Amino acid sequence: MKLHRFLLSKNILQPLGEEIKITEKDLLHQWNNVLKFKINEKISLFNGILEKDFIYKIKYINNKIAILEFDNKIKNISQKKEVGNINLCISVTKKEKISLIIEKCTEIGVLNFISLISDRTEKKNIKSFNSKKIMKIAKEAIEQSGWSSIPVIQDPKKLYNVIKEIENKGELEKIIILHTFDSKKHINTITYKENLKKLGFSYIFIGPEGGWSDKELDFFENKKLCFINFGKNILRTETAAIVSTFLLSL
Repeated sequence: MKLHRFLLSKNILQPLGEEIKITEKDLLHQWNNVLKFKINEKISLFNGILEKDFIYKIKYINNKIAILEFDNKIKNISQKKEVGNINLCISVTKKEKISLIIEKCTEIGVLNFISLISDRTEKKNIKSFNSKKIMKIAKEAIEQSGWSSIPVIQDPKKLYNVIKEIENKGELEKIIILHTFDSKKHINTITYKENLKKLGFSYIFIGPEGGWSDKELDFFENKKLCFINFGKNILRTETAAIVSTFLLSL
């Protein structure tokens, strides 16, 4: 039987010991009313810090409290060890697309989501950025996929400022820009068939639905950044995000 896996939220984060008490309302609601857990059923808990899952047996449960008895512990999966430190830098898009991107790319192993305000980003999309809802999606994706760490999801910031931050860390050579239109004219262009991880990339930049502006493309060229081309066809933003981060994880 598959063990249900749950992240301990910050307000109940504590050292995992022999016996713990859970009073967090959302968890108790899920356990009692959705999953309908019973006495002696086992669940898996992790805290997003330790690379271990702790298996507990339900000793007592009602709508206000659950008392859990320690049973065992197992090693969970570290994103950094398995896929590396993947940073997805993506122009803010419609909220339903952001939700899908966060869910699927978290499952792949992205550890850092950087939301970009680019020249063609629509202002209405910036206003729709709901970090609380997005973090909930990331949390559920981590619980489902078995990873050990919760990704960082940054509030939207200007593209040029993000590039500057990465430059200040001396990591410009780790950036790869997704660009389809006229990509042959760029000197530093590679194809998706090349091993992105072996080439040293850990930041992938994806533009808005309207594509990068000429000003941004000139900026990338001046910084001698590398481009990646997925072919002549044009991918949707969410498809490009999922495909590119998967390639970066291989």
